[in-house]
Amino acid sequence: MKYFEDNPEIFAALVAAIAILGGLLGSIIGAKIQANGGRDQAAAAREAAWIAAEAQRVAALWSVRQLQAAQFVRSVRELRRLGRLYGQDPNNADLRGQGRELLQAVTLKGAEIELTAPDHVVAAAKDLVATAVYNYNMDRRAGPVEHAEEALVGLCGSADEETAAAAHRAHDTIRPQAPVPHEERLRLLLAVPGLSVQHAHRLANDPEIEYRYQDLSASNLERALSTFVAAVREVLRSEDDVAPTAPVQHR
Repeated sequence: MKYFEDNPEIFAALVAAIAILGGLLGSIIGAKIQANGGRDQAAAAREAAWIAAEAQRVAALWSVRQLQAAQFVRSVRELRRLGRLYGQDPNNADLRGQGRELLQAVTLKGAEIELTAPDHVVAAAKDLVATAVYNYNMDRRAGPVEHAEEALVGLCGSADEETAAAAHRAHDTIRPQAPVPHEERLRLLLAVPGLSVQHAHRLANDPEIEYRYQDLSASNLERALSTFVAAVREVLRSEDDVAPTAPVQHR
């Protein structure tokens, strides 16, 4: 202290230097703090932007999946409805054209789902496509037979005894596993008054009566449809009654 008392100019210079160094150090520390804060703010902004973009992506994907699933289910049900018409009007020329269009629609919607859905939904969609196509083909083949048998059953209730008796004899030959040769079956069917030749040949050529298996095919279709719908509802979180959200991020 004696030295500084004897040399006041040096003491003043030292104080000034300390003040300058202190100011510089404070500025450096402040700048570093500000830089770190800026980086944190920038990182927070980037993360917020990413979360917002991810939320938009999830919401858009949710909407796409919902629309695709709804269109797919509608196409499957419409194909089923069309297939059942073969049992009512098998000679309708428009059915085949409409059937081809619906088959393409079902296949296309199933393919679209393969591109956007999780694996278990894709598996359910593939099963539903295969089942729906098989079921339609079964309806298309069995519908005319069903229509022919309905005509024969109607003749079994004819007020004309000979017609009713002939119809009953012919109907006995088309029961499942009835041991009647094709020629005999056709002869008895052609002998039924009022039964068209077309109906007689349809029944004679199909002793197993394929339409008898339609109930099984229909139940398989309902099973496949229910499985697909349940899988989609799980993905869409239909039971949660909430809007889609971005997944939780773990930092």
